[in-house]
Amino acid sequence: MTPPDDFTRAVEAVLFAAETPLTLDAIRAHVGNGDVRAALDQLTTDYAGRGIAIVRRGERWQFQTAPDMAHMLRRDREEPRKLSRAGIETLAIIAYHEPVTRAEIEAIRGCRSRRGRSTS
Repeated sequence: MTPPDDFTRAVEAVLFAAETPLTLDAIRAHVGNGDVRAALDQLTTDYAGRGIAIVRRGERWQFQTAPDMAHMLRRDREEPRKLSRAGIETLAIIAYHEPVTRAEIEAIRGCRSRRGRSTS
């Protein structure tokens, strides 16, 4: 495999840095006149079978994770979060005094919510 020429490398860099898929004209605006389609075809071939690919969506081009690798990027793990002391107190009050209103919880805990306080 021969290394890509500077124009093809420029097209690759523009696609890599783009926040959204780009049209041929948008790519050309960054890299200048040249055979953008040939560069894209070359890059598509170069990236075939790798972890990322250059894909065409309608008339726009973008980098995309290879479909067979997408599952590795999913995060299905749940991270347990601990309740604050106030949260534990509130749950204990609810469990012991159910049914209970917010005002009753605040009276038992000896605090008031920020909503409903006046600033005067």
